[in-house]
Amino acid sequence: MKKKISLLVVSVLIISMLAVLTACGGSSSGGGNEEAQNNAAEEAIVPDAVVSNPGVEVLEEYGESVIEDNEYCSITVTGLVEDTFQDGYGLNLLLKNKTDKDFELSLGDVSVNGFMCINDRGWVRQVSAGQESDTQIMLPKDHFEAIGAAQPFNFDFHVYIYDPDDMMADSLVDKYYSYGVEGGASSYSTDDMELIFDNGVCALYVVERNNDPTEGYTMKVYLENHSNLDLEFLSGAVINYDDCFQSWWKPVSAGKNAVLDINWPASVLEENGVTNIEKITFDLTVSTDPLSIEPGAEEYSYREKFVITP
Repeated sequence: MKKKISLLVVSVLIISMLAVLTACGGSSSGGGNEEAQNNAAEEAIVPDAVVSNPGVEVLEEYGESVIEDNEYCSITVTGLVEDTFQDGYGLNLLLKNKTDKDFELSLGDVSVNGFMCINDRGWVRQVSAGQESDTQIMLPKDHFEAIGAAQPFNFDFHVYIYDPDDMMADSLVDKYYSYGVEGGASSYSTDDMELIFDNGVCALYVVERNNDPTEGYTMKVYLENHSNLDLEFLSGAVINYDDCFQSWWKPVSAGKNAVLDINWPASVLEENGVTNIEKITFDLTVSTDPLSIEPGAEEYSYREKFVITP
């Protein structure tokens, strides 16, 4: 239950940050896209039927796998799919609600080939009582390129199933699953990166910097979680002295990695009179989420300031 509350808190945090900052690792969609997604979710809730999409092909090397089958529900991954219309890859899921009440399935902590995805948390589908829903979790191909993931793919993800009318009740399902080819390929190597710190539990590298007159100053960072705990990286970042404060946040599941861009828009640099970047100061905190950790479970907290020079 605490993990569900944590997801709500995290969602509020992300929305608040995006309202005032140009954040890293993703982009918000317009109202038209949101409406289309809601309509797609409603269309997917059909009794004993499958919603087909002629633009989606199931990749033959990935077979069908029942990842959960209990008294409440069954979850079957019917294949890894390639969407030729939307130019992306994803998982095809068949969800079955065996109960006499509607439930919601929430997917979080999704990673591909060991790298956290852009849509870390918050993917939700509703399945009506006694019905099936066939749906897809799609990611654009440029996301796979951004994290250096190449076929074959392996997906890891955390599934929550709960009663949307009783958020205080225990989850019907609260588990991690894996699907695809073990040890999916990734092109990332730390050999040419700038190591900021590695304390044995987690690490931060600078991959590259780009100062563009239109886009502003962007720093790509690479995060590693060496531990068996789900960690959250949260940092304030300041260019030069008190100029251009920026915040970024990234959850990284146990044993996973992440790549994200930290951007200071050109307009913000101009407003603050920044013409030369002398240094960037990170005030970094890495910790387990106190709302999601179970009582008596291991916790972790690390805080440090780092000064990075161009």
